[in-house]
Amino acid sequence: MDLTEFLAARLAEDEAAAKQNLAAFIRFSDAKPGDWTRLMCDPVMGPFGGQTATRDVATGLYVGQMSDPARVLREVEAGRKILAEYTAVRKLTELTGGGDRGWLLKCGWVLKCMAAVWCDHEDYQPEWR
Repeated sequence: MDLTEFLAARLAEDEAAAKQNLAAFIRFSDAKPGDWTRLMCDPVMGPFGGQTATRDVATGLYVGQMSDPARVLREVEAGRKILAEYTAVRKLTELTGGGDRGWLLKCGWVLKCMAAVWCDHEDYQPEWR
């Protein structure tokens, strides 16, 4: 598995999880922006609702914002755009024997930075560090 395949697989996993969470959430309510975060902090249903020794509203706000399915889907879309651009330039460079190799190196560095998010995944390769 090369770096682009690794990233495509991780993005697909994130997308599937976000869509599953979003589908379950939409069944719950008529979702509007910010509702996911509010649900995380709901005193009755949310895992961070209310202020007790085991519940922290500030943590709930953070977790809610970072795990919002809509946000995850936007991140997946952005990652796929980066991968598509890299792949297109790489193919053009291979076909023409020229192109901007410096750009490919820089974009390759960006891909490695993206992959670092999943450095604990079993398919992550040490040379991507």
